[in-house]
Amino acid sequence: MPFGRRRCPCGAADDVVSSLDVDASAVSDATDCLQLVLHDAPCEAGHAHAVCLPPDAMRPPFTVEWQVDGCTVAHGAVGVDGDTGLTASRLPSRCEFAVLVTDCQGTKMRAHARACVRDTPCVTSYQTWPASSAVARDGRVRAVVENLATAAGDGGGATAAGSGAEGGAEGGQGAGGVRFLWTTGACTSEPELRFVGAGRYTVALVREDEGDAGDAGATPVEFVHVCAPAKVGVAPTRAAEEEA
Repeated sequence: MPFGRRRCPCGAADDVVSSLDVDASAVSDATDCLQLVLHDAPCEAGHAHAVCLPPDAMRPPFTVEWQVDGCTVAHGAVGVDGDTGLTASRLPSRCEFAVLVTDCQGTKMRAHARACVRDTPCVTSYQTWPASSAVARDGRVRAVVENLATAAGDGGGATAAGSGAEGGAEGGQGAGGVRFLWTTGACTSEPELRFVGAGRYTVALVREDEGDAGDAGATPVEFVHVCAPAKVGVAPTRAAEEEA
């Protein structure tokens, strides 16, 4: 479930509601229970995000304890906000977690849920090969993309680490018409960009469609980018020679 809500009055699970567009301000339809709005992790390498909504009967300030797989964790370990402690932005992609909230009157409430992984395509890392010199354009970048089959409409969870597509070359379309648009402006059929100089590069997923008049156009594909941009350097031996 991409987003979820769990109501847990008096510590007992009541229900779970899943939606693609849950708004935290709109889910509080009960005033006597602790609720969770859960954003599942976009991929295995990503993090789940949870927001805890205390009922109106509970009064701040709150003391909040987060638990992952039955163990209490430090707030910093799961990205808990420093203001209220009610939001955790770095929960593990697959885990059972719970939140125990105590208000200023000593009232305690507990909610728990399971964080899962969505099947959204996700750029998780880059592999790079250096250029032979500071002015050479013989470097290479390869993107590792999880769940690419989802974007292609194949319904699977394949991972792509491209092989052989030249930067700027049109070539054939990838699976399901998915192509890879790089910050250089090149669009490749595989998640690999060749013949680049030293610098930083990122990729976006698009789908190439043919219009009514036969003109090709690119439609953005929903995806998540969870890593730093690719950095292509200069081969160490050549870099040392040029500095000398």
